[in-house]
Amino acid sequence: MFKKTRINLLFWIGIIVSILTFSSCETKKSEINQNTESKESKERIILDSDPNKEINLEDDKQNFDAFMKIRSSIEGLEGTNSSNQAKESAYYWEGSIYSFVEGKRSKKIMGMKGFSRSRWIKDDSSRRLLTREVALYTDPKTGVILEKMKNPLLGEHSDSVEVIHVWNDPVNQYFPYIIKENYKENPDESTVYGLPYSELGEDRVCFYADIFLTYPSKITRKEFPQNVQSDLYQGVELFQFFVRKSDLENTMLTDVPATISWTRIGQWLPFMNMGDRQGHLVYQCRGYKVLEGFEGLPQDVKDYVRAKQPIFEHAPTEYSQPNETSWSYFKKVKQGK
Repeated sequence: MFKKTRINLLFWIGIIVSILTFSSCETKKSEINQNTESKESKERIILDSDPNKEINLEDDKQNFDAFMKIRSSIEGLEGTNSSNQAKESAYYWEGSIYSFVEGKRSKKIMGMKGFSRSRWIKDDSSRRLLTREVALYTDPKTGVILEKMKNPLLGEHSDSVEVIHVWNDPVNQYFPYIIKENYKENPDESTVYGLPYSELGEDRVCFYADIFLTYPSKITRKEFPQNVQSDLYQGVELFQFFVRKSDLENTMLTDVPATISWTRIGQWLPFMNMGDRQGHLVYQCRGYKVLEGFEGLPQDVKDYVRAKQPIFEHAPTEYSQPNETSWSYFKKVKQGK
């Protein structure tokens, strides 16, 4: 039942991405369920009128082509009027952030509401996912978007800290994609990588990525001793995308409905002023693809983004590097850039 396709390390480094962000602490289940059901019911109409083509997810090309429709939309990339740029897509997630310190009770520190805006672009040798990401930290009880907060880990009498939300622009990914004419006969001569997946029953598939990170921190303790836990960043990012297999087999669908789960174990956020204290943050979020795009997001999220950084209403249109992270953005804020 559980299968894993071949991959390479660079591929996963690309997937890290959507990482350095992810949505209120108390999940608005009814809102998510109603929106998801209405979106999927619309797609069912298309599905019922279209004969399905059986998909082989062990085939790397079919696997990755399916993932493209899950991660964003491929509308505009294929067909007689195709271009090198696809329609943009959106994901929304929300959840809770907890402290985890050896020998101490864990505390719910904040909630989170986040979204991404993405689009695919292509050339003869690659597929590239262009993304902007927002994650807004929220009050753990009310779900209101925070501007300042009392860090409960610093004690009752500590000063309030300014909350620096996640504004990651860009978070871009590069995927090699070279398909030769003899792919069916000799796929090893082409370059494309599939994702690990599990088939869950007859019509459910979960694509997943378990990513363990260790790399030099974007900011150092020498620069910001009050804000940086270590000069070496270490963390864990666990992503899951749940879809219907029948949607993947429907050749008329260019934007496949999906629900997601995201878990992170990471270091203290720089704005928390935790210095090099021992411990970690544990993030647990869940969400879904918003087929209506930015307009389908919760009203408080839309209002906040339009007031603060309206560029995040849309995905980028050109590929660029380096990617932004919470740590590199913190440095820009502190340096007034």
